[in-house]
Amino acid sequence: MLACGAYAGGAIDLIKMRLKQVDDLQGKMPAHPKNKWNSSAVGRNQIVRTTRRNIREARSIPSSAKFDRDIQDRMGAQPRPSELVGYAETEIVGVEVDFPRKSFEFDGSATKVRIPVFPSQ
Repeated sequence: MLACGAYAGGAIDLIKMRLKQVDDLQGKMPAHPKNKWNSSAVGRNQIVRTTRRNIREARSIPSSAKFDRDIQDRMGAQPRPSELVGYAETEIVGVEVDFPRKSFEFDGSATKVRIPVFPSQ
């Protein structure tokens, strides 16, 4: 959860929640006065509300499904074209990126990458 639950009133056990409950929670998070990112990112993949909704709809996942590890992994898998806004190109210099199933290291030289762009919030 974004900032370890600071914008949700404290730590919350997301994997026990239904997607509808997660949606309600994500609707409240951006309004928190200390949420300088105006974000609703939650879960293992830090998925924001609109993206999670798009993925849920595109993959026909019911709102009654639990937001457990399996659903989070399913939602965080390779996005489908209908779930994307487009792609952005950027240069990455000297960083390490760690994903649940892959790890990438960059040696310090500029590397151009294509990053999927999802709708914000």
